[in-house]
Amino acid sequence: MNPILLSHWLPICDQARIAYIPATFGPEVRIDEIFRFLEGLGDTPTLDRAYAWLRQYYQPRSTMWRWDCCSTEILKATMAESYPTALPLLEFDLDEPRFMSVLEELERSQQRTVSVLVRPWVNAEWH
Repeated sequence: MNPILLSHWLPICDQARIAYIPATFGPEVRIDEIFRFLEGLGDTPTLDRAYAWLRQYYQPRSTMWRWDCCSTEILKATMAESYPTALPLLEFDLDEPRFMSVLEELERSQQRTVSVLVRPWVNAEWH
């Protein structure tokens, strides 16, 4: 169990019968490839596959996309707005300090890949 990964929490929610927002998981991306991409070194086939998958499944009006380990700064900024003026674009803004820290932590825990996923937009419920 890696507590950083949403994919490890959802089965626990299922077992405990706790409601959650569903997720459709896409391709896994090699973490070392993300670092190579940022340095401008070499090919990025797993990152390219993830981007192609998201181009097919990410629908900004009805879904959000995120990494298995964390959401993007763009998504967080959009969710912080009561009435978003623009929907998040499909961009791999990989140079986010928090995302880099999370990837480094995953590598230290021997995790070699991280998935992309889409989830439906839902209205918050206040109880």
